[in-house]
Order: sequence, then structure tokens, then C-alpha cells
Amino acid sequence: MEIFPRGLNKESALEHRCVEKGIPRELVMALGNDYNDCAMLKWGRLSRAAAGAPEAPQSAFPVLPPDGESGFATAAPIFGSVWLSFGR
Repeated sequence: MEIFPRGLNKESALEHRCVEKGIPRELVMALGNDYNDCAMLKWGRLSRAAAGAPEAPQSAFPVLPPDGESGFATAAPIFGSVWLSFGR
């Protein structure tokens, strides 16, 4: 069990940090592997669920290959192409 103060979660932390740094939501790629990542994954526009995650995140987001099969390396080019299209 994880307990967080009301309104404080991975989504709110990610949003706060992005606003603070001037990073548009459209450039955010969140990667998650559990139920407590779902709100964060919904906030990020390029989000991906990890293979082996529970059904909820896997059914709502594209799924990365499992550990040992370059999951992050699969996601990086997606992020890079969007980043370049925004002229960063």
C-alpha cells in the first residue's frame, strides 16, 4: 500500500516540474509500470507502459518491450522526433 497526501502524486509532481521548467505537456513522455503511474501516464502526451505492468496501464497506453529488451531505447526515438518537431 502506498499513501500520499491528497492532491500529491506522480502526476502533480510531473506537472509542477514541467510548468516550473517551461516544458509543454506535448513534450512529456512518462514511463510507468504500475497502477500508481496511471494519472502520470495520462498527463504525459507520449506516455508508455512497461511490459509486465498491470492490465490497466497496459490497456490504456502503448507497451514497451520488457526489461532486457531495450524498452527505453524503443521509446527514445518517439520522444526525439516529437522534440525535434517542436524546434527544441
